Amino acid sequence: MRQRIPENACQIRYIKLGREASHWKRCLTQNLIWVGFDSGTPDVYLDALSGRWDEIYRYWSSRCKTPRHHTNQTKAFFEDSGDTLWVTFEDGCLYYAFSDGSKPIPDQLEGTKGCIRHTDANGWRNCDARSAVLRIDALSGRLTKTAAYRQTICSFDFEVEQYLRRRLAGKVNPMVTRFHKNRRLILGDIEKLIAGLRWQDFETLIELIFSQSGLRRVSRTGGTKKTTDIDLINPVTSETAFVQVKSHTSQKQLSNYIDRKLSEKSNVDKMYYVFHTGHASTTTEDIVVWDRRDVAAQVFSLGLTDWLVSKSI
Repeated sequence: MRQRIPENACQIRYIKLGREASHWKRCLTQNLIWVGFDSGTPDVYLDALSGRWDEIYRYWSSRCKTPRHHTNQTKAFFEDSGDTLWVTFEDGCLYYAFSDGSKPIPDQLEGTKGCIRHTDANGWRNCDARSAVLRIDALSGRLTKTAAYRQTICSFDFEVEQYLRRRLAGKVNPMVTRFHKNRRLILGDIEKLIAGLRWQDFETLIELIFSQSGLRRVSRTGGTKKTTDIDLINPVTSETAFVQVKSHTSQKQLSNYIDRKLSEKSNVDKMYYVFHTGHASTTTEDIVVWDRRDVAAQVFSLGLTDWLVSKSI
């Protein structure tokens, strides 16, 4: 049997495996695809195998308000020759499977009137071509809203299906790729603008970053040229933070700062050491070090770019 590639499937259909996904666990462990609509009852089953869809329509006409809908969903299940990719949302993930192309058979499980067919040897999978798990919370809402679909089987609109095919192949939306490229260029420009700030404006920028993050300044000490200490508090959690801002620094300065702070045994919850020029880093868990790149990322994410540009004209 030829290898079936999920993103190249002839068609992709969503399927709900029983009312409230009651057959999901069995389908997952036994490599099955299940459908109801009385398809396992003798008359409906034989009509479906023979393609007598008018007979099935008449069967449902006296039993429900949507006979055409029931007929079409049964037809989609029975006419799959193994080229349809079946998709469902369970256990926090998108799962998909091909049938093995064999004919559906009545489900022998007591109390059911449905039919089953076997998946191919791969069974139900929840990873893309690059082995990344297809978690629902990382997928487009336009796709995952299908999980709320009240019926059993449906197709996806063209754009959503193209998105799904791309995700199954492990490919990124070209627009997303372009965004990340442009974002890297913008962040590089932001870093250069930060490096050109006067030390007073740099201190103000750091205060803005923390205030935009929800922290409130309690006091500001120091204030000597190129060095400022800021005490902050989170008004919601009452956690405290201490920030030392330096326009220029070195590894030696940072080491001296750490030694001094450790000897003081400060009772603040978190300490930050922020600078825009020089090189310094630490593995000390109690102290967070931000260089120019870290500050640029904060400026971008917090919407402070316009402020920075206004100080750089």
